[in-house]
Amino acid sequence: ELITAVGNKQPLRKPNVYLLLYDAYVSSETMTAYGIDNSEQEEYLRELGFTLFPQTYSLFADTMRSMGRVLNASMEIEGDLNSTVSGDGKVIRLFKEMGYQTYGIFPYDFMFRGLTPKYDDYIPRFSAPPYSHLLSAILIGEFRFDIGFYDQDHSEFVLEKQEMLLDASRQKSFVYMHTNVPSY
Repeated sequence: ELITAVGNKQPLRKPNVYLLLYDAYVSSETMTAYGIDNSEQEEYLRELGFTLFPQTYSLFADTMRSMGRVLNASMEIEGDLNSTVSGDGKVIRLFKEMGYQTYGIFPYDFMFRGLTPKYDDYIPRFSAPPYSHLLSAILIGEFRFDIGFYDQDHSEFVLEKQEMLLDASRQKSFVYMHTNVPSY
């Protein structure tokens, strides 16, 4: 158990922590195998003080199972994975206990559909009730998994994301950003 292992210990340093995920953004090794040189982007991030984790892959094919486990620091399914990813995971609670502001940055409300996010600040702020698009699905004749998710215009999302990242940089922060680009 992460909370028990950490106990009352305090870290020697408390840097900002940014967990940035880009859907379907493959590792440098995979890009290189396809003739794509991503070294300039990686070097830019290193110069800004980011730590990159080469040869890192998703734990599972779907986001909730992968990130639910990451944000609970456990391979076991513990509690509701949607709640975990929407800001109620052990890792996020631990950062809050250490005095960090927590941020959840998402282009759509999939991660917290029907829940109240537990991040101190998050986007998008709007989340449609889960039943609100049932009629649309019937009229389309298709019950897609993603029908009715509130999805911001990409340029609007980028502006809000930039504002939130700037705000986070001004204080001790933990940021989880999950974006849907480059996508599959």
